[in-house]
Amino acid sequence: MNYPLLAKLLGVLTMLMGGFMLFSLIWASPNLGVHSHTQFNDAPLEIAGFWGLAYSSLICWGVGGAMYWYGRGSQPKIFRKDAMAVVGLSWVLATVLGGLPYLFSGTVRGPSLRILDESKQVLVVSPRFEFWSSWNLVEDISDEEFMVLQTIGSATARGVRESELLQQSGLENAPELFQNLKQHSMLGDWLVEPGEDENAPADRASHYRSEWVKMGFFDAMFESQSGFSTTGATVICDLEDPYLVPHCILFWRSSSHFLGGLGIIVLFVVLLGQGSTGKALMRTEMPGPTHDSSIARMQHTAWLFAAVYTGLNVVLAIILAALGMTMFDAICHAFGTMATGGFSTYNASLGHFVAHDPSQGIWIEYVVIVFMIFAGANFSLLFLVLVGKPLALFRDLEFRTYVAIIGVVTAAVIAFGMYAGDADFDTWEHGFRNGLFQVVSIMTTTGFGTADFDTWNNIGRMLLLMIMFVGGCAGSTGGGMKVIRHVLFYKIM
Repeated sequence: MNYPLLAKLLGVLTMLMGGFMLFSLIWASPNLGVHSHTQFNDAPLEIAGFWGLAYSSLICWGVGGAMYWYGRGSQPKIFRKDAMAVVGLSWVLATVLGGLPYLFSGTVRGPSLRILDESKQVLVVSPRFEFWSSWNLVEDISDEEFMVLQTIGSATARGVRESELLQQSGLENAPELFQNLKQHSMLGDWLVEPGEDENAPADRASHYRSEWVKMGFFDAMFESQSGFSTTGATVICDLEDPYLVPHCILFWRSSSHFLGGLGIIVLFVVLLGQGSTGKALMRTEMPGPTHDSSIARMQHTAWLFAAVYTGLNVVLAIILAALGMTMFDAICHAFGTMATGGFSTYNASLGHFVAHDPSQGIWIEYVVIVFMIFAGANFSLLFLVLVGKPLALFRDLEFRTYVAIIGVVTAAVIAFGMYAGDADFDTWEHGFRNGLFQVVSIMTTTGFGTADFDTWNNIGRMLLLMIMFVGGCAGSTGGGMKVIRHVLFYKIM
């Protein structure tokens, strides 16, 4: 095995990640890192996020530089087993190093208290172990104390004022009960009374609240791999509180989508042009059925893929910014859309924009629908469209099948939704937009959400489940089995 060349390739990957971490630093500024519809004019520089990314970037550059130096004199020849090793090791390396910003910045995962109303139990999430969290059952508390914990547990990390604690718990002695709970051996360190935390932000310093838990090692690794693999699952409960998850960390989180969507190995081909190395790596990383071609063509294809992918990200970000998003939100959602990953900067995903401003949010949803369809199409075909050959799309059997599936399933989802009287299908426009958005989002494995499809009728939910297994086209960033495999399977049958 060509170890020096493996080290060189992995070194390039690592230093590239370090570069994206450095770019994420600028979003720690309150003038740049800001959510849409939110004003943080007096917000300070996000120190924790800034240094978390800075330390992580230094580690990436150090590790990457050392590996690149070790393989500086390597011969550009790699066999298939070497290419497979690079693919596997690159995912492991990206996951571990990509999780460092979450750990170093102290990014918060979620609340420390879990309130089980039906069984009247309280679970305390304790991160005070080296690699895992422990769940502890609290049994020796009174019913009134449980009601106080319910109020605190259902609040955000900001907690509640004394007046809100009294009103929501319905207990006149709620502050005294809170003091009793603080004496509990399991709860004492997680409950915070007004004025106790001198370093607390102004919006929660005078509140009754519970401490939230910072991300541990496995949390960070999960979030990192979810980003690079464009899966889009998350362990973070509140994305909108900058004191829990800094904007610059959210930007790095979305950047991992961008890198994962482009394909780490394709980046190697573009940046290094290692002849047979590039061909071997391209073959192991490209999704869907492929066929051999010349080394020069593989290199050229990788350049085209990168150019089309990056260009669509830029165009989408500009359109979203023109529709009212801040540049921070626009870039993050563009990364999540074109990578078909679905990381958002809001707890309600893209549904946030319709809830806040329907006239603006509706246009944002339609634009994202179009670009999700692009992201699920073969990027080679998109390039042909850009060079003036739009008919190439409709001559392609896979693309025609892809569009047909989206159309047929959307029509069926809308019909059954309106017949069943589901709330998300109360009008034609509302039903069409919700049905089309969720079908495209799920089929391309993007995962953005604008409606709670769990409340839809059984047939609608069954159809959404089925198209998860179809996925996007070969040569796209979409996941799933790929449309072309279903076409070939049908023809074989």
